[in-house]
Amino acid sequence: MNIDKLEYKEFLLKSIFYDIDSIISFLGENSEICQKFFCHLKNKFDKLRVDYDEVLNTVSKELESIILKNDNISDNNKALKSIFTVFKEINNKNLYYPLNMIGDNIVYPDDFNKINNSYFLNDENRKYIESLNFEKILNDANIILNVLSNILSYVPYYKSEKEYGIGDISFYDKLKINTALSSCLYLLKNNSEEKEKPFALLSADISGIQSFIYTISSKGALKSLRARSFYLEIMLEHIADEILEYFNLKRCNLLYTGGGHFYILIPNFKDLKENILSIKNKINDWFIKEFSVDLYIAMDYEEFSFNDLKNTKNIFRGLSKKLSVNKQNRYNKEQLNILLFPQKNEADFECSICNTSSKSTKERNENLGYVCDTCYNLYKAGKYIINENNSITITNTKNNLDKEKIINLPSISENRYLYFGSINSEDSSVIRIYSKNNSNDKHINLYLGDYNYKKDDNVDLSSFEDLLEGTYGIRRIGVLRCDVDNLGQAFINGFKDHSDIFRTSVLSRHLSLFFKYYINSICKGDVQFPNKKLFGDKYYHKEKHVVIVYSGGDDVFLVGYWLDVIDFAFDLRKAFKRYTNDKLTFSAGIGFFHSSYPISKMASQTGELEELAKNHIYNNKEKDSIALFGIPFNKKESNFEYCFNWQEFDKVREKINIIFSTCYLDEKYFCEDKVFFSASSIYRLKQLIELESLKGDKINIARLAYSLARIKSAGSDDYIKNYESFKNNIYNWFLDNADRRYLNTALDLILYLKRDDSNK
Repeated sequence: MNIDKLEYKEFLLKSIFYDIDSIISFLGENSEICQKFFCHLKNKFDKLRVDYDEVLNTVSKELESIILKNDNISDNNKALKSIFTVFKEINNKNLYYPLNMIGDNIVYPDDFNKINNSYFLNDENRKYIESLNFEKILNDANIILNVLSNILSYVPYYKSEKEYGIGDISFYDKLKINTALSSCLYLLKNNSEEKEKPFALLSADISGIQSFIYTISSKGALKSLRARSFYLEIMLEHIADEILEYFNLKRCNLLYTGGGHFYILIPNFKDLKENILSIKNKINDWFIKEFSVDLYIAMDYEEFSFNDLKNTKNIFRGLSKKLSVNKQNRYNKEQLNILLFPQKNEADFECSICNTSSKSTKERNENLGYVCDTCYNLYKAGKYIINENNSITITNTKNNLDKEKIINLPSISENRYLYFGSINSEDSSVIRIYSKNNSNDKHINLYLGDYNYKKDDNVDLSSFEDLLEGTYGIRRIGVLRCDVDNLGQAFINGFKDHSDIFRTSVLSRHLSLFFKYYINSICKGDVQFPNKKLFGDKYYHKEKHVVIVYSGGDDVFLVGYWLDVIDFAFDLRKAFKRYTNDKLTFSAGIGFFHSSYPISKMASQTGELEELAKNHIYNNKEKDSIALFGIPFNKKESNFEYCFNWQEFDKVREKINIIFSTCYLDEKYFCEDKVFFSASSIYRLKQLIELESLKGDKINIARLAYSLARIKSAGSDDYIKNYESFKNNIYNWFLDNADRRYLNTALDLILYLKRDDSNK
């Protein structure tokens, strides 16, 4: 498609800054942020001469009709209302965001009277604004969208004192959707096309992600695991950008990306069906060549009009059905012919990692066997991906580049490569450059959950043994897998009368921000509330000994020291409840494994624990639960002993805290005022719990009373007080079915802490 690039660039800027007068009016023309930033942009904006006002006015008018509903007026137009206040009208409490920019600290909604707007232009944000190069950011629509996302995501859309609607749409979300739709109309008009339904929502979904990630060699398993996960995240973003560039669109048209899935808003061109089919086939041709049938991309679209923007349920439902059909009919005749009747094998040996023989392999030095270049470079890439200062470059050639830092990528046109090294951005081979978690004025920002505990600065990526170094108790790796409960239904039914293009887009963005970016702060212990600690301060690490393998739109896969994984899960749960106004929940599985256990089995078995948690019922409420330790023999067992609703698991933690407040566990650390709770006493108590759970008998109560009586009861006043408290608590918990189960799990965790097999 031929377009006037200069005119289109100015049109995009005019669309992005369509509401700049309203932004300045809301923030105050004399405010520091306007004087330093927005007034400068307005001066540039006023000089634009491109004449597409009819398109811009039409789009903005349609969007304002969605935002500014007269029957839904916010009770306060000075702060952005949380999207989760409008979402799921249960436990409804109006919460607001403080005026702030996106930074390392999680931005939680709160009561209007409690929010603090002084953060908006604090020293850190002021430094960020002053660092921006106006000429540079105005030269690239994607860069200015980066910057405005950072600045305006928590500033409410506002037209006048009487026109601000519900108040849950930010200026950034308005300008993003405004520019996305306007660019579609511009391109259609440029192509001399007019349609009753001028827009289409394109969706793509990559299948085979989990098996691809877990197909790794046991040597350097964690490094390989993180590299393959990271590669898929970048690949997804890259494919989305390839499609955007193919249709001359910018990242404002990318509504969501994560979990192997993305949505793009595109013009409904007359040849769209053929173009989408061609794009899908080219990517799948590349997948077949590189990975055989391990990866597959389903892709389709749904047409819609302005009127459909007011209720997007039918768009998403129709698209979901099309993708399901797409996955059932994956390959065309040519692709099936290649898969079923390969013409020749380039390799003498299959790749020992991905098991394909359609590309050349070499015998490697690291005892990997014969491995293809892609898998080998993924194996080697682990040490590059965690460097937060590294940019990620997409090039069209690998000439004169460090081959160890290059990995192939799919493409719609010419060759594409992922390069981890530094390269001049002005080089003609550079297609685009990404930065990680950095909304600067240089590159396209990608939010990525990339926290990686390092025992010192000289270590690139931790091994399992590194994560366990300097820790307490049993030397076991904890593996956490969790995802949000019923999220698909929440998107379709969560907004009722407000299920429009804004709310679905804003909800997606906030969830992505939490799981792709703020999760890094949670791993660092920066949660802005008192942490729930399983065993108290002595055993607590603020910066967790964990590595995020994957954290996407709604799910997490994380590994680390078993106690830090549990403490992290508590923090994640509390942060998520506060972030979503207690409207969404997640279920989790946490498995405990020896560091030498195959990572693929760790992942699959923890996935089964996660499934048990999702099937758990407590007080007639399903999901919102956690399952621990290992898989029961009967996987269909509905009352798995180590599966708890999060409220129940809190009671396990409370019992541990009570025991720790009255007892000491190691005779090397004698405490005259506390009860010595030996390992043999714990095992004896667990034996009695098991007997009582199998078959209640009064003799078990008598045995318990005898066991407690054998513990020393004489001592100081503080000792006697602690002894009586310990004895009465254990006795009362033993008599109650639920408390007895919580106590049993608490004792298991205490034994994990007491056991030291570091020398075994």
